[in-house]
Amino acid sequence: MAVPEQPKSSSLQKTVSSRLGSHKTVISHQLLDIYQLSVISDQGSVIRFEFSVNSNKWQLRSFPFTDYCLLITDN
Repeated sequence: MAVPEQPKSSSLQKTVSSRLGSHKTVISHQLLDIYQLSVISDQGSVIRFEFSVNSNKWQLRSFPFTDYCLLITDN
């Protein structure tokens, strides 16, 4: 018995891209073709979280990368 495919609109997609020279890395998760959450690292020192719905973007948080590392490792 074949397993039915999930509809494309409900799939979770992960995109990782990096631009040479600018040291910018973007990790994006897209759900239902209208919602997207991006984690953006600019030049290795600042991380921004962006959330978009239907191409309207909001920046959620921005802080130095070293603070982010401390949040992860500090228990």
